[in-house]
Amino acid sequence: MIPTLLLSLLLGCDPVQTPGQAVEVQLLLGGADADGLPPSQQLTSAGWEVRLDQAQIVLGPIYLYDGEPMASRTPVQRALGVVMPSAQACATHAQHSYGEVLSELREQHLVDLLAPTPLDAGWHGGLAGEIRSAEVQLHPPGTVALAATYEALAPLEGHTLWLAGEARRDQQVRPFEVKMDLPDDASWRIVESIAVDGVPLDGQSALLIQARVDLWLDAVDFDQVGADGQIVEDSQPWNALQLGVRSRYAWQVSEVSP
Repeated sequence: MIPTLLLSLLLGCDPVQTPGQAVEVQLLLGGADADGLPPSQQLTSAGWEVRLDQAQIVLGPIYLYDGEPMASRTPVQRALGVVMPSAQACATHAQHSYGEVLSELREQHLVDLLAPTPLDAGWHGGLAGEIRSAEVQLHPPGTVALAATYEALAPLEGHTLWLAGEARRDQQVRPFEVKMDLPDDASWRIVESIAVDGVPLDGQSALLIQARVDLWLDAVDFDQVGADGQIVEDSQPWNALQLGVRSRYAWQVSEVSP
């Protein structure tokens, strides 16, 4: 029998990244601003200085794919559901949808997006390859198995997201708070086609999945927050925040040291 390494070389495939080889992946979850730091302070495009005192979200499931994100395909490819070929996978590796699922987080985790260090969501099985896209699901707690305790979830009062803080501009001061669920529709609660810059999975890898909270808040008009500080449904701040949270550009995946 031809040794696996020699066979991989003869086929022109990278032996480390050939799909099918088992790997272990540590998944870390957190929040970030434009500089990759916890997003406790930020300046919006409209000049609001925002301080966050609370920023908690229920995350999961999460899927990591070797296929390109949908937006990187041509209009014809998107219409036909064609998947872009993977540069690192063997030509015989048939992809479908967003490609092979290289690793996944099946349960929900409560993530403090202001924490100085990300939440360690543990080690998960996977397949060797390169991650080119990701999917993050944002459901109310308990939709799938929970990794968090009900005591820890209590401040969210059954909601997916809790933000609280203060926004300042000139002489205006706007305290604000919101507890939010995304609309009960897969197109809202599933953030697809998050672009990933070819992060390799090889042996034991660690991945950091971050919410760009600065982008969530950038289009919020804090002038329209009510006098009681509550961001209410169907208001401009609510709608802008909702669009920010489920934007694929407001999530990022990077490789870190295990």
